[in-house]
Amino acid sequence: MPRPITTLFMLMSLDGKISLGNSDSLDFDKDFPQISGLKEGLHQYYEIEQTTDLWSMNSGRVQAKMGVNEAEFMEKGPVSFVILDNSHLTAHGLEYFARKSKNFVLVTSNPEHPAFGMNIENLNIIFQEKFNPRKMLEKLYSDYGCERVTIQTGGTLNEIFLREQLFDYIDIVVAPVLIGGKDTSSLIDGSSLNSVDELKKLGILQLQSCEQLENSYLRLKYKLIKNLTIRPVEPKDDAAVKNLVQQSLKEFGLDTPGTAYFDPELGKMAEHYQAAEKAQYWVLTDDTHILGGVGIFPINATTCEVQKLYLNTELRGRGWGGKLMNHALDFAKQHYQYAYLDTRSELSNAIGMYKSFGFKELEAAPEHAIHNYMDHWFIKEL
Repeated sequence: MPRPITTLFMLMSLDGKISLGNSDSLDFDKDFPQISGLKEGLHQYYEIEQTTDLWSMNSGRVQAKMGVNEAEFMEKGPVSFVILDNSHLTAHGLEYFARKSKNFVLVTSNPEHPAFGMNIENLNIIFQEKFNPRKMLEKLYSDYGCERVTIQTGGTLNEIFLREQLFDYIDIVVAPVLIGGKDTSSLIDGSSLNSVDELKKLGILQLQSCEQLENSYLRLKYKLIKNLTIRPVEPKDDAAVKNLVQQSLKEFGLDTPGTAYFDPELGKMAEHYQAAEKAQYWVLTDDTHILGGVGIFPINATTCEVQKLYLNTELRGRGWGGKLMNHALDFAKQHYQYAYLDTRSELSNAIGMYKSFGFKELEAAPEHAIHNYMDHWFIKEL
């Protein structure tokens, strides 16, 4: 199921702390403006915060700590808020967010939450007996039209999102301070990993930018590198696969007749490959997005075609094309003696990969060739 694109946006110390200590009386928003060396550059964090997504996710605990249960009501703004809360927000705090938000969604596992007794037009409630962050995000996408959301929860909730691989981007403003303290909340708290088998739960990051701000503050932006899997295509993938194929071809100016861009099976890939014997199409996915794909389809009893091997631009050059090819050829070896494919000169990197897998170039297009715009044809003995 699709979900919103998520960005974790936080202010933290150089040693990764998001609080000044193990006490609710200590708070960045309240105390930083009083500390020389920190107060001078703090405004930059709030200025950047104003440019984040039009959906913002926060925890009731943090918001109660910031005083929303006593705060004066604000005028309605353009931002919609999602608040995760079981017991920290009062009726006043709920009304505060309802008045401030374009849309206000409360997520709770408490059937006696005061929100259930309130009649507020823009207050929506997602009740979960047990908190399920993935299903919550899917519901925000499907029911409320939330396509992107900035997450600003505490360290414990951040750990849950991390382990479920639900962060897409990280946007951190680093304050020039060391705080310390083993009980002081950090960017990611929660349970520690205990075995090598759990290393797949790490959040591996790809740096996108490092910006030096004023007064020794830094802004770091990362993209999460997800754990990717290769699995057979399903009907729910059809639209995404079609988009991947067509956008990839369009990128190289190959959105023209005689290429896969106009293949009639695009849009119904699962049905097309499942209807044929000894055929399969696989997708490369992070469980949310389709990032690549490849197929095997019969030409005759002894020969198959490697079809529609495409990758998202961000994954090219990182070995995933080779992994998809290996996956397809392992299947082909079980059923065929030869594998055929064709391509265009514009796809020079792909041609190099095909040759590295032992594909031999043919002098002309074989009779069974479907795409008449192709100008390179290859065969491989399996």
